[in-house]
Amino acid sequence: MKPISNIVWLQFLFVFSGHASVIEGKAPAYTGQTVQLLRYENYITYHVESVATSRIAPDGSFRFEWDPSTTDLFLLRIGTINAKLVVGKNSKYNVVFPELPKDKAFSIANVTMVELQFNKIDKANDINARLTDFNVCYEQFFADHLVEIASRRFQTQLDVFQADVKDRFAPCLPNAYFDHTLTYTFAQLQQLVTGNAGFQTTRKALFDAYIKNKPVQYRHMEYMRFLQDFYKGYFQSYIQKYGDKVLAYAINRNPNLAILDSALRRDDFLKNDQRLRELILIHSLTEAFHDQQFKQKQVIVLLDSIGKRGVFEENRSISRQVSHYLTRLSTGYPAPDFALTHSNGDTVKLSDFRGKHVYIDFWATWCKPCLEEMMMMKELQRKYHRQVEFISISIDKDPAAFEKFKTEHPEYKWTMLHFGGQFQLLRDYDIRALPSYFLVDEQGNLEQSPALRPSPSGTNKTIDATFHYIKFKQAPPKTKVGDRRNR
Repeated sequence: MKPISNIVWLQFLFVFSGHASVIEGKAPAYTGQTVQLLRYENYITYHVESVATSRIAPDGSFRFEWDPSTTDLFLLRIGTINAKLVVGKNSKYNVVFPELPKDKAFSIANVTMVELQFNKIDKANDINARLTDFNVCYEQFFADHLVEIASRRFQTQLDVFQADVKDRFAPCLPNAYFDHTLTYTFAQLQQLVTGNAGFQTTRKALFDAYIKNKPVQYRHMEYMRFLQDFYKGYFQSYIQKYGDKVLAYAINRNPNLAILDSALRRDDFLKNDQRLRELILIHSLTEAFHDQQFKQKQVIVLLDSIGKRGVFEENRSISRQVSHYLTRLSTGYPAPDFALTHSNGDTVKLSDFRGKHVYIDFWATWCKPCLEEMMMMKELQRKYHRQVEFISISIDKDPAAFEKFKTEHPEYKWTMLHFGGQFQLLRDYDIRALPSYFLVDEQGNLEQSPALRPSPSGTNKTIDATFHYIKFKQAPPKTKVGDRRNR
């Protein structure tokens, strides 16, 4: 799904579609900022994609109008603050995006959540009101039965909980999305219960109840969570049951989808459903990417093969997305480009430095380790500035703090930029801690990801040795004739 860039044109189109959904909102604490409407690209990587963006007006208002293909979970995001809501066709919502509570810290990992306030909502039948009500019941169930759940002996309590929830929502109008949420939330809980029956017997009962002959619900989070939990560690389980020769050959030595598909057909829980088998193969390859038994490059070859030649379009799309997600920060793959504004008004792009190595440093003025590393970068920049471009990107919330620091430190002569509120840049580089470093080669590909620091690491290595090697490769010392030794 491509980002929506022209809201007016979309609104014109939706007049004729008859399925437009509208979110009108107020965010008085964020006037002048951008609010994004996002959805999860898929429920394997949980990478988000942009549906639309809107500038928050001086009165705090914003508006989205679009045509969701199905009922789905969306996010409203302002900066690093997120709020969830479920939207289907012809949905109309009036919401308030609250200010971040003072006791919640700023998060560079983009996981800060707030609860939307809904105005004029049908509390009995609206999907969001119902989900909120159910979540309260769910959390109370966990609080009341924590000991039994921890011991995995809570079947009786779970049965009572399911009956109570069924009675509670029985008067509500039918809603397939909500019903599936209940079904697969209970399925996830059921997986935690240890009963008297054997493990395989329990798995078969779960399979028969929740997976067998059921359609694959790609766009339902709780269904996909249950499915991935059910097949978690699938390759390891397969190796324990059948041995590892087939998987090792079909992944590491000769990436071959046909052999893998044939191997998975041996499993009673996969043999009769080609769509499910292909999806679980994608899920299992995603796990295998982080398993040292399997070669990452070969895993990507297989995912790319499914992306091109998979039987089902939904699986082909997910496989392409997973492959991109896994390799987006892998060495040898293109570094995410960016365009940031320099203090002098010029636009600085990573691609501007093609043909030269680039050392990228994400930092903030309030980060003491960042400042300590930066003092060491001064000497590195002096020694290697002809071979390496140094770029420090401040993620300070207040640009004035960055500008003040730069003014006070004229000795730092490399390119220093502020991220300018481009939180997508932090997501592109998966910035979860500061400082974070990346080394980009002359072709724009990641050479070290993450890169070594200026100071010694746990292995007593620094980026200095890497820079020295780069310098040597570009201009190896000339050997004088008189210096040659007789052999």
